[in-house]
Amino acid sequence: MQMVSRNPYTGQVLEELEAMGFEESVREIQGARRAFLSWKKASVQERAGTLRAVSKRLRDQQRTFAETITREMGKPIGQSLAEIEKCAWLSDYFADNAGKLLQDEMVETDALKSYVALEPLGIILGIMPWNFPFWQVFRFAVPALMAGNVCVLKHASNVPQTALAVEKIFRDSGLPDHVFKTLLVDSQVAMQLVERELVDGVSLTGSVDAGAEVASLAGRHIKKFVLELGGSDPFIVLEDADIPKTARMALQARMINSGQSCIAAKRFIALGAIAKSFTEALEKELGSLKAGDPMDPTTTIGPLAKREFVGVLSAQLEDAERKGNAASGRAHCRSRGPPALRQRVLLPAGHRHQRAAGHARGDRRGLWTHPAGACRGK
Repeated sequence: MQMVSRNPYTGQVLEELEAMGFEESVREIQGARRAFLSWKKASVQERAGTLRAVSKRLRDQQRTFAETITREMGKPIGQSLAEIEKCAWLSDYFADNAGKLLQDEMVETDALKSYVALEPLGIILGIMPWNFPFWQVFRFAVPALMAGNVCVLKHASNVPQTALAVEKIFRDSGLPDHVFKTLLVDSQVAMQLVERELVDGVSLTGSVDAGAEVASLAGRHIKKFVLELGGSDPFIVLEDADIPKTARMALQARMINSGQSCIAAKRFIALGAIAKSFTEALEKELGSLKAGDPMDPTTTIGPLAKREFVGVLSAQLEDAERKGNAASGRAHCRSRGPPALRQRVLLPAGHRHQRAAGHARGDRRGLWTHPAGACRGK
């Protein structure tokens, strides 16, 4: 099986990589197990020194790594640069504070001496998404590594270049071999690693369905797991709000990463007295967005990360409109160049529809913007 790295804006195939099978993955896991035996004995100061080197490398090559993100999943370059800086900040934070965070906690009991000691678990499998392809990996890996664990990464299948770039950053910064290892595997192989008890913990960021599957499997085999799943977060606008400022913040809250974020505001609920003015202000802000080449620093909306998302999102809009929800503008998908699904405001009629539904009730009016972006046509 091949993993294809494709630029979602141009449609260009950047690279085709051979995916690992189960047996090859097991060999890499065995290497990680050997690495753990020594890494867990490294002092906090040694581990911190490596993370400081990671932070320096991220800043020294910030543009290179940001361009890798933008080419492979379409994030506007300004946001990609910010993502790399955030990863460097995280590395610095844990390098500076791990000694305090990991120290024994004394507990008063009837015994002569009682304390809570934090010990590394072993091999932690990270199953990470494409939408913040550096940050999500660093957020899982950095604290785990500082605690003395080793990490193996199963990244989203559409960002293999990013996955390998992250591994190289750790390796080139002095992390011993196999302390952080990228596995180019599919979801089935990743689940086998958990089921065969080859890893000691799982950290997943992804869909509710994926989280349920991992939680079920990890629980069955008594493995610790951490899940960060999707949401339907409300953005509530009260009558005393500064409408222009609130609309600007609402736009940022919804359209971060071209609308492809699990923590984005999904529903906008405005009290009746200001619902109309807020709707108009939000539509105006949406009109200020600039879709285009994500490498252009003036672009604020990049492509959707995968072409198939256009069909999914179009179906959601059509479902909402069939059930009586009014929508601003019209969706469109260009036949040539990167087709774009235009960002729109929905005014719900109180009906449930696919994904997050808004409800008109009493003096409240629900609003939400639809994720927008572009992907390359065939």
